Amino acid sequence: MRIFLACLIIVLTFAGCSGGNRNNRVQIQRLEYDSGQSGETLIRVIDSKTSARLGESAFVTIEGSPGIPYSITCSYLLEHNAYTSMETKTANDEGLVTFKWNISQNTTPGSYKIVISGDGESLTLPYTVAD
Repeated sequence: MRIFLACLIIVLTFAGCSGGNRNNRVQIQRLEYDSGQSGETLIRVIDSKTSARLGESAFVTIEGSPGIPYSITCSYLLEHNAYTSMETKTANDEGLVTFKWNISQNTTPGSYKIVISGDGESLTLPYTVAD
């Protein structure tokens, strides 16, 4: 997606700088990036509760590779100060890991992000804290 946006900006920049002929047509073509992998992450969300109120709990259960350590990193504001928390757990024999966290009464309501990583893969999810 980043490559697509960079190409789009370059195309639009050159199209705007071509001058002279006002009948110039810009053809935008989507460029695909092949990383040599199938494009699917090995981390799948099995179950989650990523919207919670102050004082409640949230969780995400993922499926990955058995016996692999997975880490979750959560960013949030606590009394308007930025914090990041991280926890690492090892996937069970079925490749499942559940991460659970409590939403403090002092957490600033809003949208935040979770990054789950392990086995060379990562997955970013949003979570929301409400009053």
